[in-house]
Amino acid sequence: MFRAHKKRRGSALIWVACGLFVAVAASLIYERLTASNVVATIASTSGVVTRDFVEHEQRWSPASVGEELHVGDAVKTDGRSTALLALRDGATLSMEPDTVVRFSTHRPDGSSDFRVEAGEAGLETGVGAVRIETAFGLLSLERNSVVRIRQQGTAARLRVDMGRASFIDPSRAAQTMLPGDELTVENGQSPRLEKKGDKDAAEDEKPAPPLLASTQLVDVELNGAAHQEELRPKLSLPIPPSRADVSVRAGENATVHDPSRGTNARIRFERVCESGEGVIEVGQGKGRFVPRAAGEDAALITLAAGLNRYRVRCVLPGVANARIVASGAIRVVRDAALRRVPLRPPSNTIDLDGRKYTVLYQNRLPSVVLRAPQAVPAGTRMTVKNGSRTRTYELRGDSHTLASGEIGDGTYEIALESAGKTLSSTVLRIAFDNAAPMASLDQQGTLLRDDAGHVHLSGVVPLGSEVSLEGQALTVDIVGRFAASASPSKHDSGVALRVAHPHAGIHYYLRQVDESGP
Repeated sequence: MFRAHKKRRGSALIWVACGLFVAVAASLIYERLTASNVVATIASTSGVVTRDFVEHEQRWSPASVGEELHVGDAVKTDGRSTALLALRDGATLSMEPDTVVRFSTHRPDGSSDFRVEAGEAGLETGVGAVRIETAFGLLSLERNSVVRIRQQGTAARLRVDMGRASFIDPSRAAQTMLPGDELTVENGQSPRLEKKGDKDAAEDEKPAPPLLASTQLVDVELNGAAHQEELRPKLSLPIPPSRADVSVRAGENATVHDPSRGTNARIRFERVCESGEGVIEVGQGKGRFVPRAAGEDAALITLAAGLNRYRVRCVLPGVANARIVASGAIRVVRDAALRRVPLRPPSNTIDLDGRKYTVLYQNRLPSVVLRAPQAVPAGTRMTVKNGSRTRTYELRGDSHTLASGEIGDGTYEIALESAGKTLSSTVLRIAFDNAAPMASLDQQGTLLRDDAGHVHLSGVVPLGSEVSLEGQALTVDIVGRFAASASPSKHDSGVALRVAHPHAGIHYYLRQVDESGP
């Protein structure tokens, strides 16, 4: 899929014939509809999702996956529906039920303007930083950041759930927001920032809660001999799950794709807690964390659908002020990995007409046909520049094809030159599609063990991914296929495929195992 940026200039004779008023009106309408104003694409929907068009606001019509959204368009979810939008700058916007999002303008630097007119939406960046214009002003989000935006009546609120964000306050000073920080705008007034993230950091310096109180030495008598033993406080915690669906290293940020309801995660902290003992605290919103589980080397917690923030404190003998040693966030989505990862590279034709284009790919890098918009003189050269590197090609005919992998992610300036003159200069951006599926699995439903007690899993992942199954690194072929077997522990309810992608982060895909087998 590619998106072009252009402005239409019609024939002057036609405009004179039609009249100046008609000319201006038609020009404005066309600019609203051209691909230059494409700011987002509808990546997925659940339930009834509708959209309107800038020329007919509030006339809602059914929205389809793959539809492009232009400047001025809006998307709406009803009380039981959700939607995921892929923004042009690589971020994703997840819309909760009863939410309306409207796009206004986009900027040359790639930032987009949007407003959450009602409801709640989550903005998540990928491997790159994102600049976005909102009701709070211009926001800059670091890579792998998540913010929640909520509109309630005349009040708009933004909370950082993961990563880091910054904005420019009314005094033109840059303000940094950490996880837990909230930004509020009411009745068009200046934004009000609550540094709840600082409060979290301050909590780290305070004495540990009672469940982490230091051990005490008490005198006991055993077999007639007196000696001292450590008396450890009892932890007042919920009963933990008996088995885990996925195992995650402490400090890891990941997305868990689980088709079933109720996801139990094992947080492993053997590498960060010298004593081996630790306590898991889970975020409850507004920067507040509560203890949920404790154990040696690892502890099990239940994850809810959506974003789950957690942190780890180590239990040290004789130390009451246990500090936080790791923190992270796990996003759970109800996904059965049914969307297919494409095996073939996409092919796109780009006219070298001086416009700006964006080509998105989901697995293999695209092949690109670069085509002169009109006949060019013999001996015309084409230069492709990316940073300090420039490649030159002799243009034979009216086009030249760059094979898949010949150019990678990045922005390229492509110029046609003849007799020392530049005929055109076109900008092409190649980028990974953050809305792309990170895995498609061949096996659906519950897995069965074979006679040796193994389960088998195969599928496709995007090229460049590091893949492992139950801790075993897997080999991926030239198109992204893999096949593996594992013998899941009786302490686990299934197996988890771990996919780490340089652009999309870490994803776990879960499959339950039928324990009635061998």
